[in-house]
Amino acid sequence: MHTLSDNLVVMPPAIVASIVLMQRRGISEQELNNYVEWFCKEVHSRGIKIARTQETSSISVTNALGFLDDVVTKTKKNIFELDLSMNEATINIFLLSYYRNTITHIFFLEAIVLTSLYSFGYEEASLKGVPIEQLKLEAQFLYKLLCKEYVLKDSLANSETLDRYVDTLAIKNVIIREGNSIRSNERKSIYYTFLCSLIWPLVESYWLTSLYLFNLEKLKTSIPMTKLVGQVQWFGEEMI
Repeated sequence: MHTLSDNLVVMPPAIVASIVLMQRRGISEQELNNYVEWFCKEVHSRGIKIARTQETSSISVTNALGFLDDVVTKTKKNIFELDLSMNEATINIFLLSYYRNTITHIFFLEAIVLTSLYSFGYEEASLKGVPIEQLKLEAQFLYKLLCKEYVLKDSLANSETLDRYVDTLAIKNVIIREGNSIRSNERKSIYYTFLCSLIWPLVESYWLTSLYLFNLEKLKTSIPMTKLVGQVQWFGEEMI
């Protein structure tokens, strides 16, 4: 099954959508091109193909923005931003999320490790550091919670595989080892934030569902599954 994931081709709109969602306050055209160039290098290093209409990233970005014209707007200051007008905000976020979800599997396991590190809070994760063994426990817990979302060859439930991904992030200087502790590297905040932004929506969806189910348990009631899904989605939309 994982062979299908390994051979998926990344489309430019998915890349642009992921970056715009991360930069909700807007992003300049040059910054967007820089992000896309960085992203393409990361994807190619993993052996994943990208469907480019042109060799130059800037042209592919322009074409992708044209495709997302109804969702991503350009301000007078040449800043691209997500159209969050009152009537369209929820639909636009969901549409871009749909495109973003097609690339999450590429970074899923690394993102699990970084999101777990971030869960300790800024001071622990970025300044003091987190004990390696404690980080591994949190990463394996989060992996077991989310592992059915994607079919992948590697599993963080395996300690050796988890060690390998931690080592990879350390080699890339995204995280820094200090004795028996690990902390994030502030100079790699772009990498760190991007990968976490891929996983946060999944974590939030599990959190929202848990809150709703907890409320049902308190009320000692039950509802049909179809209605439950609709109610949880409504709950999530109201919190955007």
